[in-house]
Amino acid sequence: MTAWNPQRTLALLGREENRLDLSAVSPRLNGRRILVTGAGGSIGSSLCDRLLQEDILELIAVDHSEAGLYELSQRFGTSHRNRLTLRLADCCDPSAWLPSQANEPCDLIIHAAAHKHVPLLEANARTAFLNNVGAALAMARAVERLMPAEALFVSSDKAVDPTAIMGQTKRLAERLLQGAAESGASGTSWKTIRLANVLGSSGSVLPRFERALAADEALTLHGEDSTRFFISPREAVDAILAALVVGKSGDLVAADPGPAIEIRQLATKLAQEQGYQPSRLRFELAALRPGDRRFERLWHANEARLVPALSPLLLRSPGPGAAFSLARVEEALEQVRQGDDADAARILRDMLS
Repeated sequence: MTAWNPQRTLALLGREENRLDLSAVSPRLNGRRILVTGAGGSIGSSLCDRLLQEDILELIAVDHSEAGLYELSQRFGTSHRNRLTLRLADCCDPSAWLPSQANEPCDLIIHAAAHKHVPLLEANARTAFLNNVGAALAMARAVERLMPAEALFVSSDKAVDPTAIMGQTKRLAERLLQGAAESGASGTSWKTIRLANVLGSSGSVLPRFERALAADEALTLHGEDSTRFFISPREAVDAILAALVVGKSGDLVAADPGPAIEIRQLATKLAQEQGYQPSRLRFELAALRPGDRRFERLWHANEARLVPALSPLLLRSPGPGAAFSLARVEEALEQVRQGDDADAARILRDMLS
């Protein structure tokens, strides 16, 4: 994650960083055993950092990236040796979700792991489906067995009216877990947190622009007037934790990103922040990449607005008929395993149409 502070949010987005009153969250974390997937990633590692500041009993950090977990061990392995368990595992594997001790189940599961790179997933639909949907299904089955008090799924604004493979897999995962929430079989409280683009996260536009500026290269814009919603890393983590104390099982939570920002405007402000001479700033216009679109949305039209207990958090209830049964998704997953990228893309379109 790019080094961040609240002043950068103001400089790049033209607004103050939103701060939530999370005083009610700590009592929900203290003394609890928490499992986080994607713990070695940009959001996951920031989330682990925040959780380890609380009086939790144990943090089980799960990731398939050896390098990501190694970095976590270097950051926290000494100071939090007795509270941190590092698990190198594929989230599609049921064993990834197990507690560290069989008789000591997790109280809270946060699923932040996913493949997220839009153009890359557009060319690898089968892998995207198996990973993003398969891990969500594994999460749902784990919750059935372990019955934690709460389960949080980290999704994306690209899941709203999705046209790309990445967004479609996240939307299918949302609907799968909505089915788990509506069944109520485990007694678990389910929430989905929809994140906008997190400034400075791995694979995001900001590091790419920073590298180009450092090399005195032109900044490539894919679509001259493309816009995106942006939030800071802290706003992302705060929204995830706030989901514990707002709404009811099945609700959708999001950090308020403010108005959408033009990518060109963001690039210009980044150059100004770094002292780059305006006369040296060059843009190279290119077509939208596979899977990209000019603008994004935060909500589906049929998701009803709710008033959250915390402001400026955003809260919605899912639209009618959004849920998928686990059995239906398991059947689709098996079809994708036996097919190719074209089959995976077709199955996604058919299920979401």
